[in-house]
Amino acid sequence: MAGSHDKDITELYVTGLNTIREIGIAPDRWKCSVTVYSTIGENLWCKAYHETQSICLLEADFNWLNKLIFAQRLEAHCRLHGLTPREQFAKSQSSCEEASLIKNLANDGGRILHNNSAITSNDFHQCYDRGCAPISGIAARAHGVSVKSTRLMLQTMQCMDYFIKTGFGISEQQPRE
Repeated sequence: MAGSHDKDITELYVTGLNTIREIGIAPDRWKCSVTVYSTIGENLWCKAYHETQSICLLEADFNWLNKLIFAQRLEAHCRLHGLTPREQFAKSQSSCEEASLIKNLANDGGRILHNNSAITSNDFHQCYDRGCAPISGIAARAHGVSVKSTRLMLQTMQCMDYFIKTGFGISEQQPRE
């Protein structure tokens, strides 16, 4: 039957992830990551480096746990308590038209008042490997994420071995100094 699942398997899976989070020690399989390069846009055969973007692939369970804690629950908590700035439009239930209008109004206001201003467009959704770990940890704790969840994510990212996958294969593990 399509779409059905075994409740015992689901319960076992959730219990395993909760146990890992409670103990705070990640399995060894979580401590490896592969970075692949993907083309931007429709050009599948690009040869220029600037036409590619790097994507860090984490182990599926670790990625899912981070998405659950830091993307879904943290975003819901911040929205519930009014901690998300109004000018932040990279969230659910917002539209690109609103973001574009606010950006134009902010720029017009800066020009009228002769103020220096800058607008950046950063998308850090699910980019756990790109953030500054100490600042991410402090921000997560300040917004209500538990110590155990924060420590598990930061320690796993800190101890992780990063590999690069190219057309020639996956890079070898380098010995730690």
